[in-house]
Amino acid sequence: MNVQSLREHKAVTVLITFLLGPLGLLIFISSTLRQEKYIKSTVIAWCIIAVLSAAPGFRDFGLFAFNYLDSLFYMGSNTTGWFVWGAFLGIVFGAVTAYKKYNLGLKVIVVPIFMLVVLTVLMAVFNEPGKNTFSNSPYSQNESTEPLTQNAYNFVNVTANNNLQSFKGISYNAANLIDGNTTSAWITSPSSTNNNRIEFTFNIPTDITKMTVTGLYIVNGYRKSYKTWKNYNKISSLSIYHNGEYIGIKSVGNNFDNSENIEVIPFEVKNRDRVSVSMNSFYSGQKYRKQVAISELVPIVVIKRD
Repeated sequence: MNVQSLREHKAVTVLITFLLGPLGLLIFISSTLRQEKYIKSTVIAWCIIAVLSAAPGFRDFGLFAFNYLDSLFYMGSNTTGWFVWGAFLGIVFGAVTAYKKYNLGLKVIVVPIFMLVVLTVLMAVFNEPGKNTFSNSPYSQNESTEPLTQNAYNFVNVTANNNLQSFKGISYNAANLIDGNTTSAWITSPSSTNNNRIEFTFNIPTDITKMTVTGLYIVNGYRKSYKTWKNYNKISSLSIYHNGEYIGIKSVGNNFDNSENIEVIPFEVKNRDRVSVSMNSFYSGQKYRKQVAISELVPIVVIKRD
């Protein structure tokens, strides 16, 4: 598993743990206090989260949600904000337990909840989590003036010379390559597996002073399920062009679990420049051997803003 994919899996794992952990603690507290109605509702909530974590698209949403929370809880490189916020949350749980068990005044609950709310608001004000995101997230952009490497989801339009027609309301056109959703895919028509070509046109905002392409991010095959991934052809090698000028030929892996960053010799792009990808060879699918599928394909760029 490459570094980027491993990073995403870790992020989503932490998020799921963060969601399920407090619910598990609540079940324990409810059991101690013999509050069966709370136990039942908490178990149901726990099951719902567990089921959602396996649903299509949860990884993309989970990565975004973890990214947002990780930015929200930031307290410096030497302090784990997750731990600090979790400790305050634990104090709230403890206060609720004490209130229920010993019939204490509401102040016991109100004070720690107020402290938790104040802490969260202060973190939100100072950290501005909506602006501090993973550089590869398709959902937002980092506004830093420092050079930033990210996938160019927000800076390109994409077309292809061969698209499978929509079927039962499901689209298989080139736009699926840059939608940030690995369960959708661009799929070619079975009429031709030759001369398939994808073209990205850059739309560069005026506040970006320089943009350099350093590679391509690819999720090879139709990743809706393992079955769909096996059924369609996948790319094994591709050629890359910049405004018609040959850049190089690159091989692509054939692994269901991995995304891949394909590195190229860096080249600068301007507004309306075109980066094209043509397909040279394929890994054969088990069922649709005249059709090629790709879930995600987008240039990787380094940007410099004013």
